Amino acid sequence: VIPQFMTGWPTMLAGADWAGGWTGLLLLPTIIGGCAILAVGGLAARLVGPRWAPLAALLTAAAWPVMRASQETLSEPVALLTLAAGACLLVDWVRLRHVAVLRGRLQRHAFAAGLLLAAGELVRLDFGVDFAFVLPILGWLWLSRRPGVLPFLGGALIGAVLAVWDCV
Repeated sequence: VIPQFMTGWPTMLAGADWAGGWTGLLLLPTIIGGCAILAVGGLAARLVGPRWAPLAALLTAAAWPVMRASQETLSEPVALLTLAAGACLLVDWVRLRHVAVLRGRLQRHAFAAGLLLAAGELVRLDFGVDFAFVLPILGWLWLSRRPGVLPFLGGALIGAVLAVWDCV
């Protein structure tokens, strides 16, 4: 038996049940799934251009697993939202220039990207595999002495500590 589900998603579902009863409990996965589709569209806009974002969002929304998981209380929509939103922040951080005015914004983006990508472990135990894909990018940014690597690591460390604490 391998544990897969962490307390992040059940806690969110419990809050939705407390706030809205059965309606809130059954509506939350759909809302989270919609936000995940928007995050995928935002990531596509950042990577390949804004005119491709609607197509990426449409293809993601029309995919049977995404559509089906957004109708049930599965953790996949939250994992997709966490991964896509963290990737959006990561792309924004990498694209920001070395302007002194943007230094605070750059560090906030880097910290939030690290925190969101590592805190995905609070939703799914196997989210660490998804975070492993970020490590080569992080290594490249570290070697190129890109500002914001330390805030990213700080955010990732905080997210990882929260996840390990949740595992324990």
